Amino acid sequence: MVVLNESDTHIPANVATIGCFDGVHRGHRDLIAQVCNEAQKSKMESLLITFSNHPRSVLQPDYCPQLLSSGSEKLALLAKTGVDMCVPLFFTKEMSQISAFQFMKTFLQERFNVHTLLIGFNHHFGKPNGETIEDYRTFGRELGINVIQAHELLFDGEPISSSFIRRLLQCGNVAKAAVLLGYTYKIDGHVVAGHQIGRRLGFPTANIQPNDSMKLLPKNGGYAVRVSLSGKQFPGMLYIGNRPTFNSLPERTIEVNILHFNGNIYGQEISIEFLDFLRDEQRFNSTEDLRRQLNKDLALTESIVKSYHQPS
Repeated sequence: MVVLNESDTHIPANVATIGCFDGVHRGHRDLIAQVCNEAQKSKMESLLITFSNHPRSVLQPDYCPQLLSSGSEKLALLAKTGVDMCVPLFFTKEMSQISAFQFMKTFLQERFNVHTLLIGFNHHFGKPNGETIEDYRTFGRELGINVIQAHELLFDGEPISSSFIRRLLQCGNVAKAAVLLGYTYKIDGHVVAGHQIGRRLGFPTANIQPNDSMKLLPKNGGYAVRVSLSGKQFPGMLYIGNRPTFNSLPERTIEVNILHFNGNIYGQEISIEFLDFLRDEQRFNSTEDLRRQLNKDLALTESIVKSYHQPS
C-alpha cells in the first residue's frame, strides 16, 4: 500500500471510498474488499481516502471519542487489506464547511482522479444537507464519477461500527469486540515504576503507561491478556482501575502480572492484547482477601489462555 500526501499529483485512475476507518474492523475490511474487487474489474487502482485526525475532534472537541487504533496502527491494518493506495487527510474546520458536491469536485475529481466511488452503507460526507445516495449519484454524473453504494455487513443482525465496538470495550466485553474487529484489541505502552504492591502480594506487576493517550482503555477490572515483550509472548493478568483496596487514586492505572516471567523491564516497550474479562474492580477488606482472589484470577487466566482461539 502506497501512502499518499494530500499534495501528491499524477494519481492513477482509481476506485475509491471515504471513511475514518477507526479500528479497521470487519465491516471496514468488507467495504475495502468491495473497493478492491471493483478496481480489479475496472482495471484501475484502489484508493482509500481517510483522515489522520478524527473529524469529531474538530466538529465536537468536547465529545470526540477515544480511538480503537492510533494513526500508525490504522495504516498498518489498512496495509494488510490489499488496497493499493491510501491518502490520510487532515480534517479541518474549513473542510467541514465544504458541501458534498464541492468535496467530490475538489478532492475526488480534481485532486485524486477518482473514477468510481463506493460509499459505505449509511455513510455521509461533506457539510450535512440531508443528502441521500441518489444525491451523490447525481453529483457523480455531473462530475464523471460513478457512484455505487456498498452492501452492509451485519453481525447477529446488527451493523458493525466503530462506535458499537467502543461501547463493547467500555463494558469490558473484549471478547465480542475481538470478534467484530477480527483481531484482539491491544494497547501499546512502556513500563514505568509502580508502588510494588503486587510484588508484596506475590504477584509482581508491571505498570503500563500507554503510548497514545487517545487510545480507548476498556472498563475498569481484571482481564486475561497476552503480553508481547522483547519479541516474546507471555500470558498475563491485567488490572485497570483506581486501586480501591489501597487508597483509591484519582487516575486510572494499568498493571499487568506477566505469568512465567521474572525480570527487570522498566522503560521497555510492551504490547498488551485483551483476551477476556475476568471480573469487575473490587475493594477488598484485607490484603489476604485480595491475594485469594488473585489466585482465582490466575487459575481462570490460565484456562482462558489455554483455550483461546485468535479471531479472524
